[in-house]
Amino acid sequence: MKSKNILIIEDEIGPREALRIILKNSYEVETVATGKQALMLLEKTGFDLITIDLKLPDILGVKLLETLKTRFPKTEFMVITGYGSYDNLVEIYMMGVPLVFIKPFEINDLSLGIQHAFHRKTILNHIDDLVDWLQKSSLEKGSLLKKSDKKTLEKIKKQILDIEQLTGFYSGHGNNVLEIAAKMFAMLAVPKKEFKVLELACYLHHLGKMGICYPISIKDQSLTTAEQIFLKTYPHQTAKQLKSCNLSEDFLQILLHCEEHYDGTGYPSGLKGEQIPLMSQLLHFSNHLLSLIRNNSFYSKKSHFLDITELIVSDKGKALSPLLVDVYLDINKELFQEIQMI
Repeated sequence: MKSKNILIIEDEIGPREALRIILKNSYEVETVATGKQALMLLEKTGFDLITIDLKLPDILGVKLLETLKTRFPKTEFMVITGYGSYDNLVEIYMMGVPLVFIKPFEINDLSLGIQHAFHRKTILNHIDDLVDWLQKSSLEKGSLLKKSDKKTLEKIKKQILDIEQLTGFYSGHGNNVLEIAAKMFAMLAVPKKEFKVLELACYLHHLGKMGICYPISIKDQSLTTAEQIFLKTYPHQTAKQLKSCNLSEDFLQILLHCEEHYDGTGYPSGLKGEQIPLMSQLLHFSNHLLSLIRNNSFYSKKSHFLDITELIVSDKGKALSPLLVDVYLDINKELFQEIQMI
């Protein structure tokens, strides 16, 4: 049984029919040649996925995409076109449409792209469920940061773990980041009550990367410049998704600035030094260390430890806070023994 339906918006009959024939055995497929026809059809029929050509006879494809994204926020979109400049790609990605295919393309790539689109929809639905639950919890309890108890945090942790497992690549990421950050936090002269802030931030900081930026965020090959620009929006996407959840502006700023570098070369705002919230610095350090551990896992344990420590020291005052590098050097052997199995 065909449970998904797709609308193809393509002005050229050859590519339009080719796409229909390719997809018809697996999906319910409708085709139209113009933006006007698409809008008329969408007034009476909903679709799970809409593919759009950028060059249409009656409207710019990018303009139509913008209109449809606004009117149908729960629908997934793909761009399939023979025309695509760098500026177009960045604009499309920034609309939250990370699946773009430039003709000619391989049929297998298209099939995989459609699978990614539907899987992305599943991930985004889970994120919406989490946000809805956070909104409800904040209405019942007041500020999540002030009122959240162990049961609430466990519920958040469970929902985040489910979302992480859907992405595959990020499975267990929030817990792993927290394991590192907690060891570092214990060495800092910070009030213990702030640990709840760090704990919640570790679980939530990568929501945008798992959702809006999927599947670009899990690509195992080099990213294009346009893809890199889009992926760097993930802190904004995370903060935007959580803005309605009665979280403090200070907490949202922690999430927003978790990719800032101490020397000002990070993103999204290029903050420098102590302009960066301490909890953001902890998130960045923990993510950085976790990445080094994963990327160097083929080394022997001894060389693994020494090489990673050398890389951490080389980034002192650059990407990484000097304070946190010094803390790491004080506890690195103990820390490394506990997290090397991540």
